[in-house]
Amino acid sequence: MDISFYITVAGNSSRMGVDKARMILGNQTFLDRLVATIVELGFLPNIVSKSVENYLSNLRVILDYTPQIGPLGGLYQALTDAKTDYVCYLSCDIPLLPKQVLSALIQQTKGSLCIVSSYQGKNYPLIAIYHKKLIQVIEHQIQIQNFKMMDLLNANETQIIDISPWIQDEILLNCNNQEDLEKLKKLYKDQFSDYD
Repeated sequence: MDISFYITVAGNSSRMGVDKARMILGNQTFLDRLVATIVELGFLPNIVSKSVENYLSNLRVILDYTPQIGPLGGLYQALTDAKTDYVCYLSCDIPLLPKQVLSALIQQTKGSLCIVSSYQGKNYPLIAIYHKKLIQVIEHQIQIQNFKMMDLLNANETQIIDISPWIQDEILLNCNNQEDLEKLKKLYKDQFSDYD
Protein backbone atom coordinates (compact mmCIF):
# COMPACT_ATOMS: atom_id res chain seq x y z
CA MET A 1 0.00 0.00 0.00
CA ASP A 2 1.42 3.37 -1.09
CA ILE A 3 0.80 5.15 2.19
CA SER A 4 2.76 6.44 5.20
CA PHE A 5 1.43 7.20 8.67
CA TYR A 6 2.20 10.39 10.59
CA ILE A 7 0.98 11.24 14.10
CA THR A 8 1.08 14.88 15.10
CA VAL A 9 2.13 15.68 18.66
CA ALA A 10 2.96 19.28 17.81
CA GLY A 11 -0.13 20.88 19.35
CA ASN A 12 0.09 23.09 22.41
CA SER A 13 -2.52 21.07 24.36
CA SER A 14 -3.69 24.40 25.77
CA ARG A 15 -7.15 23.14 26.71
CA MET A 16 -5.80 19.98 28.33
CA GLY A 17 -2.87 21.67 30.06
CA VAL A 18 -0.53 18.68 29.61
CA ASP A 19 1.09 16.84 26.71
CA LYS A 20 -1.72 14.67 25.38
CA ALA A 21 0.63 12.19 23.72
CA ARG A 22 2.01 11.24 27.14
CA MET A 23 -1.29 10.95 28.98
CA ILE A 24 -1.98 7.50 30.41
CA LEU A 25 -5.00 5.35 29.69
CA GLY A 26 -4.88 1.99 31.43
CA ASN A 27 -1.23 0.99 31.32
CA GLN A 28 -0.21 2.84 28.15
CA THR A 29 0.16 6.40 26.92
CA PHE A 30 -2.23 7.80 24.35
CA LEU A 31 0.56 7.70 21.78
CA ASP A 32 1.58 4.12 22.59
CA ARG A 33 -1.98 2.92 22.05
CA LEU A 34 -2.39 4.66 18.71
CA VAL A 35 1.00 3.41 17.52
CA ALA A 36 0.05 -0.17 18.47
CA THR A 37 -3.12 0.11 16.38
CA ILE A 38 -1.16 1.32 13.36
CA VAL A 39 1.45 -1.43 13.81
CA GLU A 40 -1.37 -3.99 13.83
CA LEU A 41 -2.18 -2.82 10.31
CA GLY A 42 1.42 -3.42 9.24
CA PHE A 43 2.77 0.15 9.30
CA LEU A 44 5.32 1.97 11.47
CA PRO A 45 4.24 5.58 11.97
CA ASN A 46 6.33 8.73 12.04
CA ILE A 47 5.94 11.45 14.66
CA VAL A 48 5.43 15.11 13.76
CA SER A 49 6.68 17.21 16.68
CA LYS A 50 7.77 20.74 17.47
CA SER A 51 10.91 19.36 19.15
CA VAL A 52 13.42 16.65 18.29
CA GLU A 53 12.50 14.68 21.39
CA ASN A 54 11.59 11.14 20.40
CA TYR A 55 8.39 9.91 22.02
CA LEU A 56 9.16 6.24 21.35
CA SER A 57 12.71 5.07 20.74
CA ASN A 58 11.86 3.14 17.57
CA LEU A 59 9.87 5.92 15.91
CA ARG A 60 11.23 8.53 13.57
CA VAL A 61 10.48 12.17 14.43
CA ILE A 62 10.18 15.00 11.92
CA LEU A 63 9.95 18.63 12.95
CA ASP A 64 6.91 20.84 12.53
CA TYR A 65 8.62 24.18 11.98
CA THR A 66 5.37 26.13 12.24
CA PRO A 67 3.43 24.67 15.21
CA GLN A 68 1.89 28.08 15.85
CA ILE A 69 -0.30 27.74 12.74
CA GLY A 70 -1.90 24.50 13.87
CA PRO A 71 -2.13 21.09 12.21
CA LEU A 72 -1.94 22.41 8.64
CA GLY A 73 1.77 23.07 9.08
CA GLY A 74 2.35 19.56 10.41
CA LEU A 75 0.46 18.09 7.48
CA TYR A 76 2.64 20.08 5.11
CA GLN A 77 5.78 18.69 6.78
CA ALA A 78 4.40 15.13 6.63
CA LEU A 79 3.50 15.35 2.94
CA THR A 80 6.87 16.90 2.11
CA ASP A 81 8.69 14.21 4.07
CA ALA A 82 6.75 11.19 2.80
CA LYS A 83 8.13 8.91 0.10
CA THR A 84 4.61 7.61 -0.61
CA ASP A 85 1.82 9.29 -2.56
CA TYR A 86 -0.57 9.17 0.40
CA VAL A 87 -0.18 10.19 4.03
CA CYS A 88 -2.49 9.14 6.83
CA TYR A 89 -2.38 12.10 9.21
CA LEU A 90 -3.61 11.53 12.75
CA SER A 91 -3.77 13.48 15.99
CA CYS A 92 -2.32 11.89 19.12
CA ASP A 93 -5.51 12.27 21.17
CA ILE A 94 -7.35 9.26 19.73
CA PRO A 95 -5.90 6.38 21.78
CA LEU A 96 -8.90 4.08 21.30
CA LEU A 97 -9.45 4.66 17.59
CA PRO A 98 -10.52 1.28 16.16
CA LYS A 99 -8.21 -0.11 13.50
CA GLN A 100 -11.30 -0.70 11.34
CA VAL A 101 -11.57 3.06 10.91
CA LEU A 102 -8.06 3.26 9.48
CA SER A 103 -8.70 0.24 7.29
CA ALA A 104 -11.85 1.87 5.91
CA LEU A 105 -9.91 5.04 5.05
CA ILE A 106 -7.04 3.11 3.44
CA GLN A 107 -9.42 1.18 1.20
CA GLN A 108 -10.55 4.47 -0.37
CA THR A 109 -7.15 5.86 -1.36
CA LYS A 110 -7.73 5.87 -5.09
CA GLY A 111 -8.85 8.96 -6.93
CA SER A 112 -9.34 11.51 -4.14
CA LEU A 113 -6.87 14.04 -2.77
CA CYS A 114 -8.44 13.94 0.70
CA ILE A 115 -10.13 10.96 2.38
CA VAL A 116 -11.66 12.17 5.63
CA SER A 117 -13.51 10.40 8.41
CA SER A 118 -16.96 11.60 9.43
CA TYR A 119 -19.11 10.81 12.45
CA GLN A 120 -22.67 12.04 12.89
CA GLY A 121 -22.19 14.67 10.21
CA LYS A 122 -18.94 16.06 11.65
CA ASN A 123 -15.72 15.70 9.66
CA TYR A 124 -12.39 14.88 11.32
CA PRO A 125 -9.45 16.23 9.27
CA LEU A 126 -6.99 14.75 11.79
CA ILE A 127 -8.27 11.25 11.09
CA ALA A 128 -7.72 11.42 7.37
CA ILE A 129 -5.56 10.58 4.38
CA TYR A 130 -4.01 13.19 2.06
CA HIS A 131 -2.24 13.03 -1.32
CA LYS A 132 1.15 14.63 -1.99
CA LYS A 133 -0.43 16.66 -4.79
CA LEU A 134 -1.72 18.92 -2.00
CA ILE A 135 1.75 20.21 -1.13
CA GLN A 136 1.56 23.26 -3.39
CA VAL A 137 -2.06 23.88 -2.40
CA ILE A 138 -1.07 23.95 1.27
CA GLU A 139 1.95 26.16 0.52
CA HIS A 140 -0.39 28.71 -1.04
CA GLN A 141 -2.85 28.45 1.84
CA ILE A 142 -0.04 29.11 4.32
CA GLN A 143 1.25 32.04 2.24
CA ILE A 144 -2.15 33.74 2.42
CA GLN A 145 -2.30 32.90 6.16
CA ASN A 146 -5.32 30.66 5.91
CA PHE A 147 -4.51 27.86 8.33
CA LYS A 148 -7.91 26.18 8.44
CA MET A 149 -7.92 22.47 7.73
CA MET A 150 -11.59 22.57 6.77
CA ASP A 151 -10.85 25.13 4.05
CA LEU A 152 -8.31 22.71 2.61
CA LEU A 153 -10.99 20.01 2.45
CA ASN A 154 -13.64 22.31 1.02
CA ALA A 155 -11.38 23.58 -1.77
CA ASN A 156 -10.18 20.16 -2.95
CA GLU A 157 -11.54 16.81 -4.04
CA THR A 158 -12.55 15.24 -0.75
CA GLN A 159 -14.11 11.89 -0.09
CA ILE A 160 -16.03 11.63 3.18
CA ILE A 161 -16.07 8.23 4.90
CA ASP A 162 -18.76 7.55 7.48
CA ILE A 163 -17.04 5.75 10.38
CA SER A 164 -20.12 5.38 12.58
CA PRO A 165 -20.18 1.56 12.19
CA TRP A 166 -17.06 1.40 14.38
CA ILE A 167 -17.59 4.35 16.73
CA GLN A 168 -20.04 4.31 19.61
CA ASP A 169 -19.07 7.64 21.14
CA GLU A 170 -17.57 10.86 19.77
CA ILE A 171 -15.06 10.91 22.64
CA LEU A 172 -13.12 8.22 20.74
CA LEU A 173 -12.34 10.80 18.05
CA ASN A 174 -10.69 13.50 20.15
CA CYS A 175 -9.89 14.27 23.77
CA ASN A 176 -9.39 18.00 24.28
CA ASN A 177 -9.87 18.78 27.97
CA GLN A 178 -10.09 17.25 31.43
CA GLU A 179 -13.83 16.65 31.10
CA ASP A 180 -13.22 14.71 27.88
CA LEU A 181 -10.46 12.74 29.61
CA GLU A 182 -12.73 11.65 32.45
CA LYS A 183 -15.37 10.56 29.95
CA LEU A 184 -12.79 8.62 27.96
CA LYS A 185 -11.50 6.93 31.11
CA LYS A 186 -15.01 5.85 32.05
CA LEU A 187 -15.64 4.44 28.60
CA TYR A 188 -12.32 2.66 28.71
CA LYS A 189 -12.90 1.24 32.22
CA ASP A 190 -16.21 -0.21 31.09
CA GLN A 191 -14.69 -1.97 28.07
CA PHE A 192 -11.09 -2.95 28.80
CA SER A 193 -9.52 -5.19 31.42
CA ASP A 194 -6.15 -3.47 31.91
CA TYR A 195 -7.62 -0.33 33.48
CA ASP A 196 -5.93 0.85 36.69
